[in-house]
Amino acid sequence: MFFSDNHVKNRFTSSVILDNLAEFAIQTDILNSEMIKISEYEECLDLVAERKKAKLVDFERYRQLNRDIRRMMKRDHEAYWDQVAHDLEEAASRHKYRTLYRTLRGLSGKSKSTNDNIKKADGTFVCSTA
Repeated sequence: MFFSDNHVKNRFTSSVILDNLAEFAIQTDILNSEMIKISEYEECLDLVAERKKAKLVDFERYRQLNRDIRRMMKRDHEAYWDQVAHDLEEAASRHKYRTLYRTLRGLSGKSKSTNDNIKKADGTFVCSTA
């Protein structure tokens, strides 16, 4: 079965549009999740401030708030790593290797040394302006 050039072009443009829409949806979800994270952080910071006030006044209330903050931070920590794992899996399934490896490099904690000392022929060091 042979397809006309218009059919192939329409097929290609529709796949490009779908890819762009999917990328936009992912970015929108990221923005929405960032807004949720900010509100959760504010909630945690409010609890920390309340715990600080309760430490000198009511030690039992302080202990309860401390437990709540620990649970909240543990939940947020797990949610963060779940999100990172989901992002890595999503990038791998979409063949977005640049995003995948950039994220992995960021997680490794190692940084590339870009300030290598280079000597000129006269023995002085080359200084970069960057």
